[in-house]
Amino acid sequence: MRLFSPLLSLAIAAGCAASADMGGSFDPGGSGGKGEVPAGVPSGGPLATAGPDRKALAGDVVLLDGRGSSRGEDGRAITFLWSQEEGPRVALDDPSATVARFVAPPRDALGGDRLVFRLLVGDGARFSADRVAIEIVDRPEQIEPAPVVLGGADQEVLRRARVQLPQPAFVDAACLDDDDPDECRARPPSFCWTKVEGAPVTLEDPCDGEASFEAPARAGVLTFRLDAHRGDGTNRSPLCRADGAPSPDRPFCAPPDYVRVFVRERDARRSPPNAAVDVMPAAFQAPGPLVAVERPQATYPQEVVLYARHGDPSGLQTNTLWGWRPLVGEPRFEDASLTSEGISQDLKFVLRPEPGSPRTVGIAFEAQYNRVRAAPAAVVLAWRPPTDVPPLQAEGAPACGPASAEWCAPFSPGDEVVLRGAASPRTVESCWEQVAGPPVALEPEAGCLPGIVDRTFAAPAIPEGATGVALSFRFTARDGGPYASAPDVVVVRVAPQVDPPSVELTVPDELRAGEPALLEAVPVAAGTTTRWRRAWVPGAPTVTVIPLADCAPSGSCVAVEAGQDAIGSTAYFEAIATDGRGATFVRRVAIPVEE
Repeated sequence: MRLFSPLLSLAIAAGCAASADMGGSFDPGGSGGKGEVPAGVPSGGPLATAGPDRKALAGDVVLLDGRGSSRGEDGRAITFLWSQEEGPRVALDDPSATVARFVAPPRDALGGDRLVFRLLVGDGARFSADRVAIEIVDRPEQIEPAPVVLGGADQEVLRRARVQLPQPAFVDAACLDDDDPDECRARPPSFCWTKVEGAPVTLEDPCDGEASFEAPARAGVLTFRLDAHRGDGTNRSPLCRADGAPSPDRPFCAPPDYVRVFVRERDARRSPPNAAVDVMPAAFQAPGPLVAVERPQATYPQEVVLYARHGDPSGLQTNTLWGWRPLVGEPRFEDASLTSEGISQDLKFVLRPEPGSPRTVGIAFEAQYNRVRAAPAAVVLAWRPPTDVPPLQAEGAPACGPASAEWCAPFSPGDEVVLRGAASPRTVESCWEQVAGPPVALEPEAGCLPGIVDRTFAAPAIPEGATGVALSFRFTARDGGPYASAPDVVVVRVAPQVDPPSVELTVPDELRAGEPALLEAVPVAAGTTTRWRRAWVPGAPTVTVIPLADCAPSGSCVAVEAGQDAIGSTAYFEAIATDGRGATFVRRVAIPVEE
């Protein structure tokens, strides 16, 4: 379980109504986890959560979300510091903010498609770190929700007692879109427990098993971190942690969870507190925490209400804290209203879906009695399009300058740029908005217009001393009502002088299933860097791409291999070339796969 650190938090006296301030607190430290820590007994420190690993479109705004982090048990205020560890360099809007933002960079030949960030949370005396990876993808269809893992309730145990850590609960909203949702839900995750705080113990069977240990001989607090990812036959959960250098083998990691074990001299509680959440309308009640919000258009809910409740079987109704924390999907808590149902302390949390594209939001309700937290009650809400209308889709076309017929080239200042898009047949309005880059005036104007898809503008001048600029535009399709497509993003590059790259390409006419083939993009001119990547196209086969270490220059060649299931399909690849001035060119190739 995560140490109590809600976005919406209140302290409640036993047997009394909740505080009159029902707005709660949006401080990510919440009201702390401050309980009654016995004199001379160590207290737990702050814990960092950088959120789940994610996928994003180049040119779009990405949020680094540390709101799930928590203060230590002594309640000291915490500070945040984000730093980039890997990938093309980006500028964070505020590295010391709880939620930092950046624009996902357009691809070039100098960096890869993954960015890794480290979050350091501290209270001046103790510190905790977490890591999050962002993968740049081609299309909105590739963006999927991260899984959620929950570790269970805190425990109180006696000295030298045998302690078993809870069996994790795993929720994966991506199973809703799997070909076999039931099999997907039943697939066991890969997970590992790690002790991050407290006296030394020997943790037995910490990965994919029933982790246990013998409690220390002295009273104190032990904190265990739980890391997990979708099960794929190889447990790489330790690579989700923030210790050591980032690994290229890091899986798609769930946000971590934490469980604390309080070692006592005597009087250890036998049962932890409990927490639960009910979902309304009742039609969306589900046997587990994963709830699919999908109904015919006429009865599609405008809001989903979560009723939370909590209690303590031990009867120790003192020093009670409760609150909500985000898990996945960047829930917008500013749209929430919070009320209390008298002394029953049933809590109502209203979460309204954004008009537009389907999305997934995961939140957890937590309750704490004195020092001990209940197992978090999680709900993962997956909004889907109405069941009686086809989903809307929007696809922005690559924006390529006129300098080359073979390569997608940058524009020169003053060139006319045309933003083109394709949308679903039932689209009523096509919407364009600028996301990043020097502001430009679109013709027709930005926003949503009926019957008009394309927009134009003049490529802007380049600031003095800059090697070029990148602009990005978000494209969505609307049906004239509250529903819209998932947004696509188009990146427009502008460079001061645009000359096609001098690169020799070696591309086979076809791929033979099971046989490796060589792709080469060798620069002829000095100062040009090249690399290959597999391009994602709906329906395209999965093809293995293996970088070759003996290429000169590095990255200019790869080996590719298609499996037997790819026979009869077409594989797509992109050669990316960046010249010495920083101008980037992209060339896509299509290769059929034969037997």
